[in-house]
Amino acid sequence: MLSQRDADSDLLSVYRRLLAVVVLMLLLAALAYRYFGSLDSLSSHSLALEQTRLVNIVLMARSQWLGEGQGEQIKLDWARMHEQAPPAPVVVRISQNGWPQPAELSDAGCGALWQQLMGYHWDGDVSLDEPQHSCRYSARGGDTISYQLNSGKVTLVTRTN
Repeated sequence: MLSQRDADSDLLSVYRRLLAVVVLMLLLAALAYRYFGSLDSLSSHSLALEQTRLVNIVLMARSQWLGEGQGEQIKLDWARMHEQAPPAPVVVRISQNGWPQPAELSDAGCGALWQQLMGYHWDGDVSLDEPQHSCRYSARGGDTISYQLNSGKVTLVTRTN
């Protein structure tokens, strides 16, 4: 009878361990779901920061245009921290109202305008929306930054779940 009692004890020990492993797996699954669910919100938060940065750069460019006498182009000379030599100035076309414009009204022109203003190449899709006269910068998650060429308005459109 002693061996039956030992066998039952061993079986209960195995069931307890199995139950602990199942509970641990459920806990890890819940944490993973919350983690991967928050990645989209982190991505849209990053895009909101880029939208704010673009707004500031567009306004600084317009301010520089107003201060320099309202020409057809301006030289943007952004000082960068932690660099030995300053970067070469970037020449940007400006509209009659003082808003930065692409060199050509095309998708490639909108991409080049982002490069000139922000200092890096946009990884997502770039398109020119001719009816609204705006450049659209779409991220992988479906969020979009739109820059209206006539008014300088920068809009962030986020995808909602």
